Amino acid sequence: MRKTILYYFLLFGSNVAFSQPLDWSNWFERNIKIRQSMETAEFREVPAQFQITLPKSDSSSWLVNVGVSMNLSSKSTRWISSLIAEYHKNTLTAVEQHNMQAAYGFSGLIKRGAKKSWFLNGNAGYTYDEISRSHSLMGNFLFTFMGDRGPINTYKFASDTGSRFYISPFLGFQIQETMQAFDEASQGLLLRPLFTLSAYFDIIRKKTLTPDPLLRIAVDYTGRTDLVNSTNIDEGYTQLLQSGVEWFLVDKPIRVSLGGSFNYGSDPLRGLAKQQYWLLSLNLYK
Repeated sequence: MRKTILYYFLLFGSNVAFSQPLDWSNWFERNIKIRQSMETAEFREVPAQFQITLPKSDSSSWLVNVGVSMNLSSKSTRWISSLIAEYHKNTLTAVEQHNMQAAYGFSGLIKRGAKKSWFLNGNAGYTYDEISRSHSLMGNFLFTFMGDRGPINTYKFASDTGSRFYISPFLGFQIQETMQAFDEASQGLLLRPLFTLSAYFDIIRKKTLTPDPLLRIAVDYTGRTDLVNSTNIDEGYTQLLQSGVEWFLVDKPIRVSLGGSFNYGSDPLRGLAKQQYWLLSLNLYK
């Protein structure tokens, strides 16, 4: 079932993207985004993460946390729509994670004010979790705002422009309908109100009009609760805290960094069980 869904998802994306001749480099620059997760990718820079261990006489260990989106919108629209694919596999932790998603993403302006503008971000699609053998339909609907000056969803630069600060808050809800699972108790509808708060402090590499970071200190927190739960499993309040430091090696065409992070909590939709761990990883942004 999941192979059929992913096949039609990729087939539709290829028809949209390649219906006419393209300048590959410009098309990639304009239309592809790479993050760890995609529902708030227009405002939050949470990097894709990679790590692999290949011992000589034992099984390999993997960390792959990556989401890729392909833009479907024209330049003239104030709404951005995209096709999204995510893959999350982590065998380095005490409880393994193995999860994949295919979705339609959206982000756009819903109200413009004199000093503040409001935006809706999210996605809707399908997710498969290998650990629980579950198939689900899901959706994220998250609201945020942007002021006319930073640091809310736009950078606030220090007076010497050698550093900058950024805060990105989101408030909304998440829907998950598990249609089939190995444990039938987990089948049913979940409605989770949630909020996220991300904060970044960057040391700038060079003082230019659009500077790139050299060093970043980041904190990202998500909290959610199961307001509606028709399954036979009580989730309650779940949270995920990620904080760390990144050193940026390459800025273009893809931003590459080495990072160390502290991770605590869980992400039920992406199959991450509650646990605590430190992580060293190679990170990618686009």
